Amino acid sequence: MNNNVVLKAGFFGCTHAGYGMRGMARKHPSGLNIREVDGYVTYELVQRDMIASEVNFQVNGGDTFHVHHPPVRAVNAERRIDALRITAGIPAIANTGNHDGGAGTSVSAAALLHQPELGRCAVFVDPARPDDDMFGPVPGYYEVHQPVPEVPLFLHVVSHSGLDPRLQERGIEI
Repeated sequence: MNNNVVLKAGFFGCTHAGYGMRGMARKHPSGLNIREVDGYVTYELVQRDMIASEVNFQVNGGDTFHVHHPPVRAVNAERRIDALRITAGIPAIANTGNHDGGAGTSVSAAALLHQPELGRCAVFVDPARPDDDMFGPVPGYYEVHQPVPEVPLFLHVVSHSGLDPRLQERGIEI
């Protein structure tokens, strides 16, 4: 193993795509709430800066979206901006936050970010996820990811969902 490996990691979170401060009188020339627009602009600037800095991988700490059922415009903006990362070939790990986490039986909006075929895995709870799409040790709640396969760096990610209350049923004592 080469101990002289230098990795550049890009960390960000709380982009809250789709958030428009209610009652705010300021509008963007597009007619959208200025807060919603500045969120998209800032997210794109962060993405472009990470690419220019040649990061080896990205970690999205959570709350990509402001709600767990984001508006289509927010999803489209996130996908357009993430296409920059995809084109640059940068792998990413995304987490569920407290704003975009699934409520009740809903699946987190972070599920929209889970695109392993495009180099991005997301940590989110979904009982319907197929076994071959699971990461352990506790899928959706606590997962270990290796963003750069040839480098022995492992990210231990605990989602906002915390630990599954049914862990005891699975023989895991906390």
